[in-house]
Amino acid sequence: MFVPLIFVGLSACADEEAKTDEQQRPRPVATQATSPNTNDVQQTAERGIDYLLSRADTIPPAWKFSLFGTLAKFTSSSAHLEAIGSIANQGQGEPVIALKTPLKKNDLPWPRHLQKIIAELIRRQANDEPWQEPATQLQGLLVDHEDMLFAELAPTQAIVFLYQFEQLGIKTRRTSSDVAASLRDRWKVEDQSKLLQEAAFMFGVTHVIYTASGYFDRALEPASFATEAEIFERAVALYADALPANPYFLDVAGEVLASRKILGLPPTDATRALIKNLMDLQAPDGSWGQKQFLHDVHATAVILHALLDFPKQFHTRR
Repeated sequence: MFVPLIFVGLSACADEEAKTDEQQRPRPVATQATSPNTNDVQQTAERGIDYLLSRADTIPPAWKFSLFGTLAKFTSSSAHLEAIGSIANQGQGEPVIALKTPLKKNDLPWPRHLQKIIAELIRRQANDEPWQEPATQLQGLLVDHEDMLFAELAPTQAIVFLYQFEQLGIKTRRTSSDVAASLRDRWKVEDQSKLLQEAAFMFGVTHVIYTASGYFDRALEPASFATEAEIFERAVALYADALPANPYFLDVAGEVLASRKILGLPPTDATRALIKNLMDLQAPDGSWGQKQFLHDVHATAVILHALLDFPKQFHTRR
């Protein structure tokens, strides 16, 4: 079982990025796009995979486990699959932190430290190593401190944590459905054009879909996610013209395109244009994104999710 963890930290980075002076941010400029050629898409994706493989030694263990484990679902190349699987297994075997038990309340309010604790528990669970006792301790801490924790989290962080808690059997008062409902409520009452250009909001919406699908394990019925589908259609139309200035909208665009595929929404002229524009924005080394905070790793990974065919087993809707 691969449970992606990389999105939690990057959501916080996106929030910080949104606070910077817009004139200091590089703005990806979309080009006039035509429908991308299938071979060109495949070659672009292969360069992206090669880039991630070249960065493997610089990626923390928990990221290796989740990023390459997810990427393995998409890879058709036997050579790539062998390398990707080896790196994912390496990450799965490396402890994220030296977990000290019993867990204490000071371990809980800090999302980044909590992220490492959860990553280690998930790694242990995947390896059939002892994880139940600290997971039970963590649930006990959440009883008194859940509100404090979630008050500090961006929507993406909240929904990913809740998904991970569910994988570990940790019960919480708050649910993923609560986070999804709050995002849908914002879409109804706030300025929608501004929300489409708010990275934290868009990351939250895409992760409603990512987590509901088990990170590309199953398709979803679009009728059950009508609001998200509407947001994605509006977003694609906007981003195909020009991405918002925040550099994390490279990631957002990739996640929106991947989320549409999870919902089984058909390609449109706008999606084809956005894919072509993202392809044109690929760096010569095969990456997308800034070379800081591992943004290039995350952006490259999620754009690959948008470019590559979905896994063969991806057929059961719910």
